[in-house]
Amino acid sequence: DEVYATGGISQKNAFLMQIYSDVLGKKIIVSDSAPAYGAAVLGADAAGVKGNFVFETRAVYTPNSDNTAAYGKLYEKYLKLSEFFKDFEK
Repeated sequence: DEVYATGGISQKNAFLMQIYSDVLGKKIIVSDSAPAYGAAVLGADAAGVKGNFVFETRAVYTPNSDNTAAYGKLYEKYLKLSEFFKDFEK
C-alpha cells in the first residue's frame, strides 16, 4: 500500500516523487536515512534478526487521483501501441 524511498533523487526532487506517487497510485514515504540503512534492515530481516528499526521520515507524497487517472489512460494507450509494434518483431 505504501512505497518507501531513500537516497538522492527521492530527497532532492519533489516534483519527480509526486509523479511517481501519481503513476503508482500509492503513498510514497521518503526516508531521511541512507539507502545502505535500508539494505541493512532487509539483510537483518532475511537473517531472522528481530528489532525495531526506525526510519526518520523526510517527506510524504500522496497520489492526486486526477493525475493517477490520466496516467492510467496513457498506460492503456501505451499497451495498445506496444501490441502494434509486436507485429514488427517477427
